[in-house]
Amino acid sequence: MPTTAIIIGAGPAGCAVAIALADRGHRASLIGAAGVRRTWAGETLPPGAGDLVTSLFGDQVLDDAVHNPAYGVRAAWGSDDLTTTDFIAHPDGDGWHLDRAAFDARLAQTAAARGVEVITDHVRTVTRDGDQWEVAASDRSLRGEWVVDATGRGGGPFRSLAGAKHVYDQQVALVALAQRGRSALAMTTIETVPDGWWYSTPLPDGRVVMALVTDSDLAPQGDARAPWWHTRLRASRHISRLGEFPSATPPTVHAAGTGHRDRLWGEGWALAGDAAISWDPLSSQGLVTAILMGSRLGAAIGRCSTGDSDALPEWERDYFMLRDEHLGLRSYYWSTEERWIGHAFWDRRRGVSPS
Repeated sequence: MPTTAIIIGAGPAGCAVAIALADRGHRASLIGAAGVRRTWAGETLPPGAGDLVTSLFGDQVLDDAVHNPAYGVRAAWGSDDLTTTDFIAHPDGDGWHLDRAAFDARLAQTAAARGVEVITDHVRTVTRDGDQWEVAASDRSLRGEWVVDATGRGGGPFRSLAGAKHVYDQQVALVALAQRGRSALAMTTIETVPDGWWYSTPLPDGRVVMALVTDSDLAPQGDARAPWWHTRLRASRHISRLGEFPSATPPTVHAAGTGHRDRLWGEGWALAGDAAISWDPLSSQGLVTAILMGSRLGAAIGRCSTGDSDALPEWERDYFMLRDEHLGLRSYYWSTEERWIGHAFWDRRRGVSPS
């Protein structure tokens, strides 16, 4: 018997859940506020991820008139010198530099074309009524057997049901957009510095993202933040050459930590994307995993409607296995940067207590 699901959050994770349900004959409603973005510009799909995206959403999602190919990554990690990983020799080909707003809009359009009810609105309340959920939006109410929270890192209506949030760091990204400099290439550039690490990614519109990832307590608050950020940008060896930073917008602050909830699902509810597990941006794993595990979540909810009691436990177990692999790789990459001894950001990642 078809199940009815309401997915709150119309980003990639939410769209993946909704489409997976609709493709299996279930009724799915996708609700999200217009213009709400829970991430910052500069998203890159690594090699191979484009195949996953098109297999789930169709070839029209990655339009090369909107998004640009990504040809590699350059990193000054553990050394002052840039080391280039060129995608030309990668068996999965190039990656993609995304226009994230256009990407999200195309996913929602694809969901609607596949039979998902797409609603642009704000959610007011989510309440349980017997074996049904009622989701009240600004001008209507929806009822369903399942509600999926795909609202991002902050979490939504199931914070209490999902238990404690385990947080592994207090990272934030201080992000600004600048005009692309003469040295900018169609590659992501990463550079470690005493206070954290920089990355820069070209955008399809000709601008460039310049972001400093640091711990929230290491960056000044208020009016002192922008001068601090610009001073550290000018001190960087490589990132400062990639954008015309005098014209950069003031940096905005975005949560960039790694964490997860105790539980990712329960009776009639589940978490998707960053609401379930948030990833270190160094891994470029967040978007791909949100789409993959969102699609698997939709399939698992569909299996539950046929009495398959193992579907969601298997999905959650696999999700936590990905988390464990991520944490292991994260620790390894942090350990390879042996400079900046005595600097709080790096000492914390070495397990060194402040003196």
